[in-house]
Amino acid sequence: MSLLVVQLPPRQRLAGRGAGEEPAAAAALPAEWPFWLADDAGLVLHAGQAAPALLPRAEMILKRRREPAESPEAYSQEFES
Repeated sequence: MSLLVVQLPPRQRLAGRGAGEEPAAAAALPAEWPFWLADDAGLVLHAGQAAPALLPRAEMILKRRREPAESPEAYSQEFES
């Protein structure tokens, strides 16, 4: 079973506004998102960045909202623990 890990951009929080203020503009999503594709053993087969429509196919998807691992090896160690 393959696992695709995608790092999502942080969510924008809505802030209160005073009377007569215009709402803040929504932040644009990035064109490419960082991803890691791992096999059953947790070994990273492929890592990179791609547009959402071009992400590799996987049997399971994990979405992450925190900073990515510095290297594929660090990512593998994180899943082994």
